[in-house]
Amino acid sequence: MRETARLHCAVSANACPEGATVRPAKGAALERTAEIPRFLGPTAQRFSSPKNGWPVGPRITLEWRRVFQGRPGNAGCPPSLGEPTAFSPKEFRRTGRSAASGGMTLVELLVVLSIILMLAAVTLPRLKPEMDRSRIREAARSIQLYLSSARNQAMATGRSCGVMIERLSAEPGCSMSLTQVETPVRYGGDTTTSFATVAYSSSLSSAVSAACTITLYSAPGTQAGASLILHAGDQVQIGYQGSPITLAVSGSNGAYPVGTKQLLGVVDISHGEMPPWTAPPYTISGPFNILRMPTKSAAASLQLPSPACIDLMWSGFDPPPPPAPSTWGAYDDNPVIIMFGPNGSVDKIYANTGNGNGYTWMRPTTPICLLVGRRDEVVDPVDTAGTNAKNNLNDFTNLWVGINASTGMIVVTDLAATGMGAPPTAALYSGSVLQQSRIFARQSDAMGGK
Repeated sequence: MRETARLHCAVSANACPEGATVRPAKGAALERTAEIPRFLGPTAQRFSSPKNGWPVGPRITLEWRRVFQGRPGNAGCPPSLGEPTAFSPKEFRRTGRSAASGGMTLVELLVVLSIILMLAAVTLPRLKPEMDRSRIREAARSIQLYLSSARNQAMATGRSCGVMIERLSAEPGCSMSLTQVETPVRYGGDTTTSFATVAYSSSLSSAVSAACTITLYSAPGTQAGASLILHAGDQVQIGYQGSPITLAVSGSNGAYPVGTKQLLGVVDISHGEMPPWTAPPYTISGPFNILRMPTKSAAASLQLPSPACIDLMWSGFDPPPPPAPSTWGAYDDNPVIIMFGPNGSVDKIYANTGNGNGYTWMRPTTPICLLVGRRDEVVDPVDTAGTNAKNNLNDFTNLWVGINASTGMIVVTDLAATGMGAPPTAALYSGSVLQQSRIFARQSDAMGGK
């Protein structure tokens, strides 16, 4: 196909392409044509003078002819006012596309995409372990900041605040969600004359606990139930002194209904304590305070990035008391709650340590250690089947979050080398390897800026 493209081009410093055939502007002799070489501005005058038979003026008409396929592109000569853009024969490609079109064929695009996919298939498996380690570090740092936020809140408000470590319902041995909690205002009855009577219950007492019934009164001779919901774990203190009595039994949903007049309480006497109501006349009475269980605050929860989690099978106090370590395991579905007091220290912890006392509170005097590891490496510490060679305690890319019980200082530390690479066994459950792994957390030796 023969095409003709015309373009008005100013003869100036702009170069016109070589090989173009030039004819005079409209009205000039057509037989006087010449081939334009590549030139610059000063030499352009010889093509626009009467000596060469061309009309004097700043404009000439270029006419290029060539058999081609495709559409024309830019030829290098700047287009004039409103005129179509021409193409250069030398810049025209065999494919029929000009050099300035900048396009890409479908075949070229598919080749590039194939190369990208092959590189991704080779690179991503190699990057996954490092990505997992990065998520572990991110999770540990997030837990440290979240605990510090609760500690600062307790110091600012003068009330105990803390963090609830919520267990996964399908895997109670690990947690991927933390929520800030606070202690509600104490309850001392609805009237200024409210008091409580505590009566010893010998049938429910044992060698480690003394049970009692607590009756609430609004005035002498007038029983009055609490005007709020009370839960198992709430504590009652009679006369504002002495050992608090922990509410032990409640309704089917774990709560005493509003208006309940009689409560069942228990006191730990495993260390030789003797509450005053355990001797004749086996009753005491006086004004009371009910210290309620922590409740969730309005602060946003912390969700750990997968596959990171807190491995509760190995988390707990340090050093563990013999014969078994004080870990929080998978004894029940109740959350672990760490509370900070107004002075910044750890006030108390609500947990089940598997020592037979069930879910209760305790005041730690030794460091608290949280093992941040991988969810797929959470295994039972007393698994003797030898099928779980990899677990969070012998994976040294995991981290400890250590909390000093006395000062409330929170650090992120590495796992100390224990020389243990075998599956977890009952011998490991004795605590020696666990203590060795926690040595950096016990010494509050932060790992630095990893």
